[in-house]
Amino acid sequence: LSGNNHGWVKGKGCHTALEDVRILFSADSWYVKGDISDCLSSIDHAILVNLLEDKIKDQAFIDLIYKYCRAGYGERGQISKKSKTGLPPGEKLSFLLANIYMGSFDVWVNDTLKPLYYFGKHKRANPAYTKMVRHGKSDNITPSRDPKDPNYKRFHYVRYGDSFIMGLNGPRKD
Repeated sequence: LSGNNHGWVKGKGCHTALEDVRILFSADSWYVKGDISDCLSSIDHAILVNLLEDKIKDQAFIDLIYKYCRAGYGERGQISKKSKTGLPPGEKLSFLLANIYMGSFDVWVNDTLKPLYYFGKHKRANPAYTKMVRHGKSDNITPSRDPKDPNYKRFHYVRYGDSFIMGLNGPRKD
């Protein structure tokens, strides 16, 4: 599982997610908040089983998980229809399987998206700040580093279950 995920993971939770956001996102200027709508009820069983088969070579176990997914679940004495999507709500196994499913999203974010927006050692000096210092002036508004440096960007990502936040220390257009 991804280190970016804090939901439905032993030893992690909302407090560890918030701590990562506090530390990692402190210099970010732009944020995208996302929520995977109806995550548990929209998980495709075939995709989930394919993800499991990539790592688990026990076909009997895979078949058991598939049956769990397809069994349907009951509420107030009624059994839901069997479908090709969705996991029983409120079950620990459902949350574990959802994390495995969402792990593909974490991999995509970290391997494809992050490299596009994470580069440079440090921001260049801000010419306006340098000019002020040379003239013996200073203020508390002008940053010492150039906030629009095109050679420096930082991208951050934290997921808590089916919700996530991405932050960027870089230009707004990105």
